[in-house]
Amino acid sequence: MNREEIRQKIEEFNLKSETVSIDEWNTEVVVKELKGKDYIEVSELSVTGTKVDKSRFIQEALLRSVYTTEGELLFTEKDRETVSNLPASIYLKLLNAVNKVNGIDNPKN
Repeated sequence: MNREEIRQKIEEFNLKSETVSIDEWNTEVVVKELKGKDYIEVSELSVTGTKVDKSRFIQEALLRSVYTTEGELLFTEKDRETVSNLPASIYLKLLNAVNKVNGIDNPKN
């Protein structure tokens, strides 16, 4: 495959997504795979020295991955506290979907 053919494939590529039913809200949301630039940004915000702050990584990934069924990001930067205060049942549904679409192993506590 030549360079132009590869570039065409990149442009045609769709990010992975998963629809998640949030029964507590009587709605569904769509969790989308992070783009490379978003993944790098999440990683940079979550690393101090050689240590990764896993909870910060998770929060940043959630903020950038959860969409309404209409395609709008559900959360904004202003929603950090809201995301942190989600009930565990909802938080875990979203986290599991974020991990799945991004190929991230679930954190073990």
